[in-house]
Amino acid sequence: MPRLSESELRERSYEVEGRTVLIEGAETLLKARALEGIIGRALPKEAQPYALRFLECPKPPRGGGAARPNAAEIMAAVQTPAFLSPNSVVVVREIQRLPADEERKLAKWIPNVPRDSLLILVVGEEGAAGKHLPKTVAKEGAAGKHLSKTVAKEGTVVEAARPRGQEIEAWVRREAAALGKEIEPDAAHFLVYERARADLALIRSELGKLALYAADAPRITRRHVEEITPRTIEDRIWDLTDAIGAGSRGDALAILHEMLHDQREPPERLLSNIAGHFRVLWQIKCLLDRGWRPGDKVPEAAAGVLLTGRSSLHRTLSSNPWVVGKTARQASALTWPTLRAALRRLAACDLAIKGIEGGEDKQVALDLLVTTLCARPRRPARA
Repeated sequence: MPRLSESELRERSYEVEGRTVLIEGAETLLKARALEGIIGRALPKEAQPYALRFLECPKPPRGGGAARPNAAEIMAAVQTPAFLSPNSVVVVREIQRLPADEERKLAKWIPNVPRDSLLILVVGEEGAAGKHLPKTVAKEGAAGKHLSKTVAKEGTVVEAARPRGQEIEAWVRREAAALGKEIEPDAAHFLVYERARADLALIRSELGKLALYAADAPRITRRHVEEITPRTIEDRIWDLTDAIGAGSRGDALAILHEMLHDQREPPERLLSNIAGHFRVLWQIKCLLDRGWRPGDKVPEAAAGVLLTGRSSLHRTLSSNPWVVGKTARQASALTWPTLRAALRRLAACDLAIKGIEGGEDKQVALDLLVTTLCARPRRPARA
């Protein structure tokens, strides 16, 4: 049975083989498009209210207990005849959360999916990101090996992988063409890496605006992108961290004030983004010191130094290689004393902003933070 990319699936007009489909990969936009296309091919719109059912595997409950739906409930949903429709479709989201024993039961049953039903299993964002980390870190991995093997044998696997390198710029050109516009290569590169950080959903949204803004112009140029595509807070955090790493206090304060006043970012959100970025830099530097390099898998031996939850590296390591490489360059440029001091000062600034300690004005607290982060120890005077 086939293993298709999202673009290959689109070329086949979303026709799949078998009665079970597994959609996996790191790119949410492409997974959503694949899912929409497969459903549209399998069921006419007028039948979808009666013959389309969605299930979602939840995170394991605290303190143990059974998570629902389990394999039996999924199987029951697939075998339940549709109302007013000869065919039915059951979509199970976050399939990577299904416990291992339930996954084995479902995989064993998949060859018995009825001819008038289609079962679509979708791996969530956690599962896609988890592929980049060791098992000890990624508690919720991709779809289990039993499901993957069974669907590959009995049905269709769709890989919604994020385009890499020149592929992503080619994707941008195809998306622009679908909107009736050409986009210059320099404009495509600038949009991908300087404005949207290779986020396909954001790129697609901005292309829609650019197509309207370019109006009667024959193609979208870099000037168009610069004029209407805003810098994101993440972009400016990169710039701020670069300035801090270089000890450029004036540049760092100018970027900070732009985000506070021009972009009207709340001080609390701004501090949270700065702190999150420094936590990522700390973890990346730990990996670099252990021989890891961008593009490598994270070694199992490094699992103990990485954070979990919202501060984990899942999102960063599942990003475009350009983002991973830039993060590594920033981390390697910062010394351990600078990083340790940064985290202490971030904690102190958080207390000051919340009025727990110090009670300074919020902008003053952020100004002091950036000023101290840019400070460099003086060299001892020569005798």
